[in-house]
Amino acid sequence: DLASGAAALAASARRDRAVARARPARTVYGRDSWGHCADYKAELLATARALTMPGKGILAMDESNGTCGLRLQSIGVENTEPNRQRWRELLLGTKGLGEYCG
Repeated sequence: DLASGAAALAASARRDRAVARARPARTVYGRDSWGHCADYKAELLATARALTMPGKGILAMDESNGTCGLRLQSIGVENTEPNRQRWRELLLGTKGLGEYCG
């Protein structure tokens, strides 16, 4: 029943927390974490800050042709390469896009 299920879930959560507390902290030994890209550290950090500025989002443009086609179909537009290209140009050419996308 619902009560016994809830009790079992609570007991499981308590066990998980106890196991997590019992594990020793993981220590990583090795080279500097920026060692593999030290030449680009400042540029990478600036890019990450720009992408995650408050009030801005990321415009994902990596959808497949099929997914883009579903979007076009939903508004009665045929899924063709020229139509997909126009759709992407419309998105990227939107005035003020940079104000909202990092």
